[in-house]
Amino acid sequence: AQRHKRLRKLSDFVMKPIPPYDQKSMGLSCKDMGLIPAYTGFMTSPTEGTVTMPCFTQWDAKSEFVEYKLRYIPKERRSYPRLLRYMRMQCIRAPCHEIIHCSQHLCGQKMVHDDDND
Repeated sequence: AQRHKRLRKLSDFVMKPIPPYDQKSMGLSCKDMGLIPAYTGFMTSPTEGTVTMPCFTQWDAKSEFVEYKLRYIPKERRSYPRLLRYMRMQCIRAPCHEIIHCSQHLCGQKMVHDDDND
């Protein structure tokens, strides 16, 4: 019963687009700053009550964001439209995945590493 009360707080979480990356003010590319995973994926900040999503308006076929997402796909199979289809599906799948992380946080679940089984 206590967990159910905690999980009601999920309705307080909001989706928030990440602000566009400004390379001029940062001085380096997003990739060089080590921020590219945060700018190309969905992430949960349970303490802030947010799930961030990529700023897709900044993506174009030659952007570093698209280059990063396509990095493991062989060049002959890379396609900007294919990536957009994939990211469209991510807009459905990823928030659901992130809500699991929010729920785990609200229920006080902690990740435990078992060093004996690594």
